[in-house]
Amino acid sequence: ARVWTLSIGFTISFGAIFSKTWRVHTIFTTVNASKRAIKDYRLFIFVGILFALDFIVLTSWQIIDPLKIFRHTSQIQTKDEDIVILWSYEECLSKRRSIWMTIQSIYKGVLMVIY
Repeated sequence: ARVWTLSIGFTISFGAIFSKTWRVHTIFTTVNASKRAIKDYRLFIFVGILFALDFIVLTSWQIIDPLKIFRHTSQIQTKDEDIVILWSYEECLSKRRSIWMTIQSIYKGVLMVIY
């Protein structure tokens, strides 16, 4: 869930900021700004396209190489022998996680460089 939240959150926030900046740039650089005004629905379409690309990449990751929960535990017994400390944490991993994270990073980096 963390990968989905971070990826989609970045896309929505970056897409919204970029689309608003693009509209302001278009207004100030176009001679006839009234004829070239960018409507709100076009901005929503742009953010929707970025969201769809994210959804496609993340869904293909979940289908091809799904995340699995791994539980790590360790046990420590105190000197009193009456108390046992049990450390446990869960982690979501996949076999090719680094490849998928690299694909996500390259995709987001290209978006930031281009726009």
